[in-house]
Amino acid sequence: MAIISYIFDKIYVYLSNINYTIPEVQWAMQVCYSLQDIETRKREINALPEMSRLIDVKRWIVITKDEEEIITVQGITVEVFPVWRWLCSE
Repeated sequence: MAIISYIFDKIYVYLSNINYTIPEVQWAMQVCYSLQDIETRKREINALPEMSRLIDVKRWIVITKDEEEIITVQGITVEVFPVWRWLCSE
């Protein structure tokens, strides 16, 4: 799997499966419209643990249009936020 990264002011984008990382705070992120489709859910959620092989990750996040939940996969906790909540936080 080839990993190409572009740097956009401290946010790194890995084009193996469009993952975003913010190394300074050790976050790995995915962005998708919805996790309702089972194939989309698998793709987006399973991509996050891969990021921990590239950087130290303390927080795994998926940003969606309007979904919110906590998912545990491969021993990690993934936080799912609607985009409006994400934009109003921290």
